[in-house]
Amino acid sequence: MEADQTPAATSRNRIAAVARGVYLAALAAAVVWLAATRGDEAAELLEHARLPLIAVALAATFGLILLTARFWVLSLRMLGHRTTLGEVALATAPALSRCHRSAMTRASRELVA
Repeated sequence: MEADQTPAATSRNRIAAVARGVYLAALAAAVVWLAATRGDEAAELLEHARLPLIAVALAATFGLILLTARFWVLSLRMLGHRTTLGEVALATAPALSRCHRSAMTRASRELVA
């Protein structure tokens, strides 16, 4: 156990890791179930899709995450904090996900109102 890790923090980290594993297992099970029960419908939707454009959009998304992470690495270094691109990228992705979820929540509330 590291010096700055209290037993409670270590326990929370362990619980978070288990919860993340359970979530990913449930997500994988849902994808398998959907593919088994509605695979034909999904294939029909993707039949006329432009797969190269989807790949470019996915690559651009990851490129933006890395670009944002690089910005923060340089900014933090100017303030005297030493951090790596990997550390910041791993923190950037969940932050973007939280922003997306809150925007979707606001949009759904506006639709209901």
